[in-house]
Amino acid sequence: MRERNPFNPFLPRSGSASVFTLSLACYDWALTALFGAIVRLFHFSPRPIEFWETHGAPIAIAIATLVFAPVVESAILIGIIELLGWIRMTVVVQVFVAALLVAGAHSVSWAWTPYAFVVFPSFLIQSGAYLYWCRHSRKQGFAVVASIHALHNLIPMMYTVAYATRKT
Repeated sequence: MRERNPFNPFLPRSGSASVFTLSLACYDWALTALFGAIVRLFHFSPRPIEFWETHGAPIAIAIATLVFAPVVESAILIGIIELLGWIRMTVVVQVFVAALLVAGAHSVSWAWTPYAFVVFPSFLIQSGAYLYWCRHSRKQGFAVVASIHALHNLIPMMYTVAYATRKT
């Protein structure tokens, strides 16, 4: 008998990694927007201006945001998941601990505490996506996670470039 997955209704019917990536990137954005609205609901201070500041290098920020960050952060996320799997933690623990650690690092690095809360669901989705695709191959799992991350970073990167080029 096949194991019932409660998330099957939310997963694309296609076996395509591209369709899966686009679908989960949409879920990713929706949950991040919801968590961002919750942060605003509780009247946390807004993001500091340094959050958007690029110091005159919008192209470098775009490359870092769309290539470097997704590759490095996905590698860290997957490393944590694999380490927890190696020490025989349950899948739920692997997903939540990896997401908490990587999201928590975002709060420290950006010096805006609510940011960890805002990006946490994104890393939950990416962790689950990796565990879903690593059954096919770890390389494909990594590609899916890095792609979801890059798609997630696309809109904030546009805000950052717009902010950096507003006076030019």
